[in-house]
Amino acid sequence: MVFCTNCGHKNSENQKFCVNCGAPLRNANASQQASHKQDKEETQSQHHDSQHASAQQQHNQGGHQDHARHTTQSSASQSHEPHQQTRQASHTYQQEPDKRGGSKVWIVISTIIFLAILAALIFGAYKLYDHYTNKSDDHKQSQHASKKDSNKSKSSDSDDSSSNKDKDDDPADNPTDPDAAKVNVFSDHFDKNYMKAPSKQGYNGINNGMTREQVEKKLGHPEGEVDGRDHVFKQYHDLAVYYNDDDEVEQVAIAPHGVSKSEYIDVYSEPDDHEGDDLVYDSDTTNNFSVVVTVDGGSVKTIENIDQLDR
Repeated sequence: MVFCTNCGHKNSENQKFCVNCGAPLRNANASQQASHKQDKEETQSQHHDSQHASAQQQHNQGGHQDHARHTTQSSASQSHEPHQQTRQASHTYQQEPDKRGGSKVWIVISTIIFLAILAALIFGAYKLYDHYTNKSDDHKQSQHASKKDSNKSKSSDSDDSSSNKDKDDDPADNPTDPDAAKVNVFSDHFDKNYMKAPSKQGYNGINNGMTREQVEKKLGHPEGEVDGRDHVFKQYHDLAVYYNDDDEVEQVAIAPHGVSKSEYIDVYSEPDDHEGDDLVYDSDTTNNFSVVVTVDGGSVKTIENIDQLDR
């Protein structure tokens, strides 16, 4: 078959002109043959190239295998060299610390620090709670104590008021005749009515049988006590009163202030008798009374008008 180079129509090989377009077919045969030859050459060339590429590929594969073997040997050699170096270094230096061990140490330290901070926070919270709890308890206790003190103060005020009322009601605070307790032992009145007359029943309005309340209503509260011949007297300025168990007056004596033994003797002369340091004045043994002056350390303590002594 011959193709027309003008229109491409198929024509038989013996035809010289195209039955379709009338174009000559000589050149077409030659061209066809040339084209066929060219196709054959290209086919041979492609076959040759294919064989060459196959051979090249086989060559490349062999090269790659050689390269891989070389690389493996090189790696093994390189791996062996550091191993030898490490073994040699182990004989000279200590083994380097494991970095993973250091990491573990830091984890432990961090955990300890975290736990310490957590414990500090918990402790701080507890102290804060305890502080406010104690503060609240202290406040309650303070309120309770304040209330208790207030009640105690009220009770104390009530007691003071009652005590003041009792004092206001105590007649001894406002005596009616305090001057009755003032006695001048060197006066004519004392000499006549006490030294030279029986005064066993009392003196200056304070008499035997009176109650203590009656005495103190008149004289006030006692200043203290003073020792006499046989009794301990309650001292009301210059008067000394002895009370029995019923708080009734049993004896009244004189307790002068600042009178010495020598001064008393200068005024009333020497005594008729002595009882130790005490002075006894009893010039008339028939008058039924004696005066005994109690002396202590050169000072007159009491002067008692008593029943006459037996001498």
